[in-house]
Amino acid sequence: MNRLRRSVAAFGLAAALAAVSIAHAPASSAAAGFPNHRNPIVLVHGFTEDGSMWGALKQALAQDGYTGDQITAITYDTFTQSNVTTAEALGKTVRDVLNKTGAAKADIVSHSMGGLNSRYCVKFAGCAGVTDHWISLSGANKGTTMANLCTVFVTCREMVPGSAVLTKLNAAPALPAGTKWSTLWTRNDRIIVPPTNTPLDGADNIEVTTPGVTHTNIFRDPGVLDSVRKLLAA
Repeated sequence: MNRLRRSVAAFGLAAALAAVSIAHAPASSAAAGFPNHRNPIVLVHGFTEDGSMWGALKQALAQDGYTGDQITAITYDTFTQSNVTTAEALGKTVRDVLNKTGAAKADIVSHSMGGLNSRYCVKFAGCAGVTDHWISLSGANKGTTMANLCTVFVTCREMVPGSAVLTKLNAAPALPAGTKWSTLWTRNDRIIVPPTNTPLDGADNIEVTTPGVTHTNIFRDPGVLDSVRKLLAA
């Protein structure tokens, strides 16, 4: 992510982009379990990002024996496409991954706004009933006041605390049964404001206290990656 995207100004200065359809890496066509007995993983990026941001996590997972067929990193329009639409598309991607791999459930790892749309998918769309573990890194799970800087975009309006989408998402039960829920967050976030809007009641909320870990590098910090690997292996 370039310097512009690392800054808060990215929320307000991003130019309108053409819509980008959900895309994912090809999964195995073999309808059989993987030798390592792990769930396939779907990676969901956040605002201004794309699927290429997950390089460090992919390398860490490869050390645990995950194959390329087990990891799907999606890319979607983070500006003009509602998070509800993204959630619906994500559900189709997850179901497609399960059909192609023969797995019963998938794990989801998300960052920032990806926590909003992926949890919406687990609660209301195609990820429901087929998500084993949902992990959110610096997620906009209760929104962020920084989104007020970019309300020209529908996605930012949906991230404003108290938005209709967040109100529906966080209504009881905020975390439906049948899925393990984990969040990792840091008080040095600066993008999710307040940073305590990432933890969720009923989830395994892990505060990252390592100096220098922020919203823009939490998804590649070695300690955070190790925590994600342990969560997925649990």
